[in-house]
Amino acid sequence: MKTGSVLWKGLAVLVALAGALALAVRLLTWYGVYDDEGLMLESIAHYVTQGHLYTQTFSQYGPFYFYAQGIFFQLLHLPVTHDMGRLVTLVYWVASSLLAAVFVFRSSLSIFLASAAGLCVMLAGLVLTNEPGHPQQLLLLLFMLAACLSQLPVSGPYSLRLFLLGCVGAALLFTKVNVGVFFLAGLAQALVCVLPSGRIRWIGIGLTMIYAAAAPWLLMHGGFNRGFLGYCILATVSAIVTLTLGAFAADSWRPSAPFALYSAAGLLGGILLTIIATSLQGMSLSSLLWGVIVSPLRHPKVFDIPLEIQGLHLWAAVSLAAGVVVLRLWGNRLPDARWLDALRCAAGITAIFLLTLPESAAPLPGDPLRVLVDSLTHRIQWVVPLLPLALIPQPQWKRDAASLFPRLFVTFMAVTQFLEPYPVAGSQMGIAAAPMILWAFLAIGDGVSGLTTGLRDGLRTGSRSQSEDSKQGLLSDGLTDGLIGGLILVTLAGLSIALASHTRLPPAPTELKGAAWLHLPPQQTAVYESIVRSVEPNCSILFSMPNMGSFNLWSGLPTPNGWNLGAWVKGLSAERQAEILSILQADSRSCVIYSDAIVHFWNADVTEATMAALPLAHYIKSEMPKVAEFGGYELHVHPQRSSPWQAVGVVAQGR
Repeated sequence: MKTGSVLWKGLAVLVALAGALALAVRLLTWYGVYDDEGLMLESIAHYVTQGHLYTQTFSQYGPFYFYAQGIFFQLLHLPVTHDMGRLVTLVYWVASSLLAAVFVFRSSLSIFLASAAGLCVMLAGLVLTNEPGHPQQLLLLLFMLAACLSQLPVSGPYSLRLFLLGCVGAALLFTKVNVGVFFLAGLAQALVCVLPSGRIRWIGIGLTMIYAAAAPWLLMHGGFNRGFLGYCILATVSAIVTLTLGAFAADSWRPSAPFALYSAAGLLGGILLTIIATSLQGMSLSSLLWGVIVSPLRHPKVFDIPLEIQGLHLWAAVSLAAGVVVLRLWGNRLPDARWLDALRCAAGITAIFLLTLPESAAPLPGDPLRVLVDSLTHRIQWVVPLLPLALIPQPQWKRDAASLFPRLFVTFMAVTQFLEPYPVAGSQMGIAAAPMILWAFLAIGDGVSGLTTGLRDGLRTGSRSQSEDSKQGLLSDGLTDGLIGGLILVTLAGLSIALASHTRLPPAPTELKGAAWLHLPPQQTAVYESIVRSVEPNCSILFSMPNMGSFNLWSGLPTPNGWNLGAWVKGLSAERQAEILSILQADSRSCVIYSDAIVHFWNADVTEATMAALPLAHYIKSEMPKVAEFGGYELHVHPQRSSPWQAVGVVAQGR
């Protein structure tokens, strides 16, 4: 290998690291006022100190998330604070990006493309900074790990990798059940497509086809009047087309019949292990089923942000899917066409920029969830119908049959995870985009391989003005993948650095407990610090409407119990709200932080009449007097409070 080539590859890695470092700065400068971060930290704190998940510690997520977080907060004894929570998020984020780079390097043998892939996943993972500690950081890591596991060895046993893929499916089921179901559907489709020809294979394809057609409708039919119809149609069409092309693409490789059983054994083993672990913690099977399945089913009724796909965009996207089908049906010599290789490269490059570039290089103001929807809603839909493009057969599949399975798996994972943003098309959009990014690099790798082969063949039959050795050296240096990977890398690294340069880092961190690394705008910091200084000497219990658990962590004051939920007005049962109400009423030093703006963020349709009908909300709004206000946050106290309120840290009201 030439020294210059080594230097260029080293430079590519450094550029990717520079871009990644610039992106990580946002962990120091952003706090989501809707406070999913505080909710997750409070849940972890309750779980670490008290346990009793789903009975005394509320969560919408499965136990595996708590086991994974427990590695840091229980095994390593890290304090449950904003600083440590964000450090853990950074670990997940970086690990996911490294695994993405490993996957792309194994599939393309290109340092340039691998470095670009790692940076792309860092950009997609930028959504993790909106709510650090959210289970989506674990989802991203598991997606990337599964992609690497799907790269089966060319020779030798592959049973362990398939077993571990099943284990990953179990972990996802017990983190977010919907994501786990989508993942297992994609894995099942990939496994079924490579089964030996026969009745079992066609039955399996029929069942997975039924899933592809029915799953979007089963999820969304109740929300068609809220803007989900176009999303449902696009998801259905894309899934059916992708699965159909995948079934015919797998003709080049037929592993032994027990192939799929290894993953089934891993799934079953992971499920049994989780059930045993939860039972050892004193959790009943009914509590586990409630927390993993029953509670998440209520989520669409609590909070949603539709991924609205308009008619014109829908027809255009469906036309793209139809175009891919036409390409697949276009004769036996189509895979050798160089223009198709160029098309694969173009589709992959376009997809990468669609999935990673924000609307502007400067951080956008306002609600970050809505920003994500605005920036990705009309982009991710253009990538989904192109997914079958990676399943058009290529000559090298017969020479390297083991490369077919990861291609099928990643493509099917991308199309099934397109349903993940339902019902909230917020940060989940970035996580759903991550498998599509891997798909995009597969498409680029295919195109580069085909173009390089064509160029090599042309050199052999064309002009001989240069020696054959120099020609082959030019090709072996990876000129094509270097140019494409370098273009992606430099562009996205420049974007990342531009984003960081537009982020003003206040000179001093906050004085909030456990948030010494957090640099927020001075006015925002002043509001939060004033609230904390006010409640610390005046309150013994601190609740919030909606839930804003960060104030409990910053002040050290306990919540009434472990039933914490942002949108508790609609999300907690009447019995659970009554339990919280009784605790607040029994303590004359109980306090509540109320924010009207954040209440309406979580419940846009909530009215005064609605809140008046809920005993807990009515008690807070109408019976607990307001004693102070800081920047839109009201402090309410017990109506029979006996001790005077100590006014400290006053900030002008309404600021």
